[in-house]
Amino acid sequence: MVHESIVRRTVRLLLLVVTVVATGLGQGPEQDSKSVSKAKEEVLKIEDEANLAVRNRSSSRLDSLFADEMVWLTSRGEILTKAQVLDNIRSGKQTGLSEKTNDKQLHVHGDTVILYATTKTQANAKEERSPKMTTTVFVKEDGLWKIAAHGETVVVPQ
Repeated sequence: MVHESIVRRTVRLLLLVVTVVATGLGQGPEQDSKSVSKAKEEVLKIEDEANLAVRNRSSSRLDSLFADEMVWLTSRGEILTKAQVLDNIRSGKQTGLSEKTNDKQLHVHGDTVILYATTKTQANAKEERSPKMTTTVFVKEDGLWKIAAHGETVVVPQ
């Protein structure tokens, strides 16, 4: 039962990402480099604001940065709603999006930007957690960039 629910939620997340990307791809002629650069700059600013809001436990700021139907896939395979993520931040259960981010790759598809990154978070002052690969999908709603989906995968050392 629980496994079936996780599978359904995962399928919904994937469908959301595909829908968002497909919508962005259908935006018409190729975008000029100026608008692509502007979109990337705006999205990176939103990412920084979201990271700061998590560190400050500012769920009200995050509420405005997250799309209403946002989906969050944790590195443990849990799929969380916007309300669940905001509750986790308020309670301190979730302490950071990413403390250190490397290897950022942004892909702009109309009003959709996909950000791939390698991140490291601190569990506490002495313990550094395993690196994660993250995928964050941003969509432009009413002229504002919002986080629509986020997923994490722990990078296993080889």
